[in-house]
Amino acid sequence: MTLKNKLFGLTAYSFVDTVLLRFFGIISFIIIVRLLARSDIGIIGVAAGYLVFLIFFALAPETILLRDFPKIKNRINHYISSFILFWLIRSIIITVLAGIIALFLYHQFENSIVPIYFIGATVLFNMGMFQSLITELFYVSFKQKIVMIMNIVLSVFGTGLVFLLFFKPTLMFYLFVSFLSTFVGLVTWYYLLKRYFAFKFIYAKDSVKIVKNSIKDFALWQHFNGTITHLIYRIDTVILSFFVTLTIIGDYTIALGIANFFFLVPQIVQKTAMVGLSNINNKREEGLFMSIVLKYSFILGIAQLLLFIVFGKWIILTLFTSTHIEQIYLYTVLITCGVTILNFMRPVMSLIASKCSLKEGFFQVYLPSGIMALVGYIILTYFYGPVGTAIGNIVGYSVFALLLYSFMNKKYPLQFKFKLITAEEKEMFKTFIGGF
Repeated sequence: MTLKNKLFGLTAYSFVDTVLLRFFGIISFIIIVRLLARSDIGIIGVAAGYLVFLIFFALAPETILLRDFPKIKNRINHYISSFILFWLIRSIIITVLAGIIALFLYHQFENSIVPIYFIGATVLFNMGMFQSLITELFYVSFKQKIVMIMNIVLSVFGTGLVFLLFFKPTLMFYLFVSFLSTFVGLVTWYYLLKRYFAFKFIYAKDSVKIVKNSIKDFALWQHFNGTITHLIYRIDTVILSFFVTLTIIGDYTIALGIANFFFLVPQIVQKTAMVGLSNINNKREEGLFMSIVLKYSFILGIAQLLLFIVFGKWIILTLFTSTHIEQIYLYTVLITCGVTILNFMRPVMSLIASKCSLKEGFFQVYLPSGIMALVGYIILTYFYGPVGTAIGNIVGYSVFALLLYSFMNKKYPLQFKFKLITAEEKEMFKTFIGGF
């Protein structure tokens, strides 16, 4: 199978995986929104926002696999062992830092549930990072079909546990079932790592060097760039928490959760673009490849936004809640407008990561975008409350998208040819369908 067909299959399996995961995610989200108190939803949103500060420390050296897997696949045991050891040390540090933030949260809200939930969310985050480490390896090895199947199985299990909230609809019980679901996922992926890659933990003499070089060479600036993106998307609940009640934050968190579903498919396109560009060294082919992924990013983004504008109120009323519909709809539309603007330019992030200087990208694109978004959130929230916070998403992501386009045009100009469906794409589609 050619690289183009492999990449098309990778995208297609990832798309199916994402659609089904979002389906189970929506079911879980609906149950949570319907059964938990709105203030509890607010606590979930605040905890997710404060996790942004910990993500700054969540360096992931395994992201080097996206770019250099062909070069290091013969020493994969050494690399994965080194990454797991780093994960353990990093998790301990992050948990300690979470304890410090938890003390601040207790004084901010004078509610013991908030810091307890935040500590629990931090543990879940660390466990999830372990799973991501392994799925990253499966992804770059073109084993996305296995990832898809296992994610569905684990999602069915996790969603089944969430249904237990019907018997005990409390935030602490939700935290418990989330822990159980994540722990089962962690054990499962470790088993699959051993089975498909004959993995054995090896404490290599050059483990420190492997991690250091992975971080220094690629993962450090890739991490900083990803963290800024996450900050723009999640810091708004933290800022909002200083101006409004947990109940209002709960409404905003519901909107943010709905808007989150519109991020994931373009993220698949972005990740596939990263793998594709790392295997292409011809300027002409790079231009053609980028034209394809930019085209689909645009089409998917517009389609998602229009669908929600038309059916959004009905979706909120039917699936999520019968209270505060107008507010939640308004927040979601505004946030999704911002998300859509960024989704147009997501493939450019892959271009920067694989072909340009990540350090230059951080200082010229990501850092100024993060600063502008933060300032925008604070000013707009101060004057206009949660509506201003939602508008802050449009401001932040618009600046982000403009800087991405400017950086690409200046550092790596490409000649694009846009066609609705090319002959090559038709051929790849036929090949993929024939593989089922």
